[in-house]
Amino acid sequence: MSMIICDDRHEPVVYTDYDNRNKFHKCPLCEVLDELAELRDDYGTLEVAHRDLKEENESLTKECEKYQQIIDADGGDR
Repeated sequence: MSMIICDDRHEPVVYTDYDNRNKFHKCPLCEVLDELAELRDDYGTLEVAHRDLKEENESLTKECEKYQQIIDADGGDR
């Protein structure tokens, strides 16, 4: 077993060095921070998609209301 420091120097990481090369691994804190960053990016993407869908829904609702007014003015359903 070898003791190394993670790339960001948070804490030592114990790992088995099978190929005798020096490798830097991420510590548990780094892994969690990376996952949080990915989740934040995903949330931002979803937030934008939600806003776009909401705007599209509002636009389609207004368009439907406009056509319903035309139908009502024309005497309703035939």
